[in-house]
Amino acid sequence: MSIAEIESMTDDEAAHLMGASPAEIAAAVAAGQEWSWREAAKVATDEWHDRLAVDIEAGSASVQAEGPALERFRRLAADESARRSGGRPRLGNGHSVQIRARVSPDLARSLENAEARTGRPRSQIVRDALEA
Repeated sequence: MSIAEIESMTDDEAAHLMGASPAEIAAAVAAGQEWSWREAAKVATDEWHDRLAVDIEAGSASVQAEGPALERFRRLAADESARRSGGRPRLGNGHSVQIRARVSPDLARSLENAEARTGRPRSQIVRDALEA
């Protein structure tokens, strides 16, 4: 598949190609993330790698051996790997404890709004709030 073909896809088609749901794409866009499923699909093509090799040889691109951009990419790759492997990530050492709580409808709406606004799962928002 070529980069042009990927560019001509709808968001739903790009999501399907990369195994992401339209909801996951919408959450990434809402969170203002630069990395997108469409960009991930383009990086997976031979064409993209060939272009990068030409740019590196010409000196117009370089390989990042360290730095914030590489660390951000590593985090994104790890997040994607964890998402695709399924299951929940470990929380510290040993087994985590599940806690259930009832909240008011207003608080539930606030949590849903925070989830949509940040693109983070509600469990992470609640954990961060409890730790704070």
